[in-house]
Amino acid sequence: MEAVFVPEKTQIKAIFFDFGKTIHDYHLDYFFNWLSYKFGLPRHYFWRIFNGSSGLIMKYEVGMPTKRFLKEFRARVELLFAELAGKEGKRIASAEFTDEEFIDAWNSIMDPSPLIRDRMELIRKLKGHGYKIYILSNTNKAHIEYFKGSGKKTGYHYTRFSELFRVADRFFASSDHDVRARKTKFDGKNRKLCEKVFWKVLNATGLKPEEAVFVDDFVEYVEVFKAMGGYAIHCTGSWTKVEAELYQMGVRWE
Repeated sequence: MEAVFVPEKTQIKAIFFDFGKTIHDYHLDYFFNWLSYKFGLPRHYFWRIFNGSSGLIMKYEVGMPTKRFLKEFRARVELLFAELAGKEGKRIASAEFTDEEFIDAWNSIMDPSPLIRDRMELIRKLKGHGYKIYILSNTNKAHIEYFKGSGKKTGYHYTRFSELFRVADRFFASSDHDVRARKTKFDGKNRKLCEKVFWKVLNATGLKPEEAVFVDDFVEYVEVFKAMGGYAIHCTGSWTKVEAELYQMGVRWE
């Protein structure tokens, strides 16, 4: 059995957790299912509207207002219809939907289950042992309102995510007015862009990279933080692995 190195002293003061696919699951296809049903088109027709460097998701995740997000979606759908009519002879009537219906469908990607017990259990224990707990997520204004329960249908104390917001010292969203930067994959040239969001949250918390652990399901983001001198863990789905690596770094919660 491989020996586990445990530092005599740890300088780690905080743990940054990603949200989607790390603490809680999401299913983007749910939203695209709604689009397909509403417009009577296969899901893949809508993919490029939202994804890629010019897609709406990336823009929304770095601070685009929700009203503009909705306006741009409607405009891009009209362009899609015109393109399909020109190339394939498809004539599609515009679907009727309210902004509220769209946002409800957009938020439906979040797994309806409560937060996973072992995730919250570890987060509570880490907090109880004096570590600062932060969430760092590529996410948008509508999802943050949904997580916090600040919409018309529910209040903060009734959302299933309320415990996380009570325990965490802050939920850093890429769309926050003082962040407006997202975790980005390193392509060999964009190191400064990749590090931007991490430096913003480190400066906001008064931490140095070597005083923090970052946990994320994207190994590319993990490698960026490691290259900055921080501790980082790739969350592959096994929370036991996350706990084992934290322990190996000298983090204690027992």
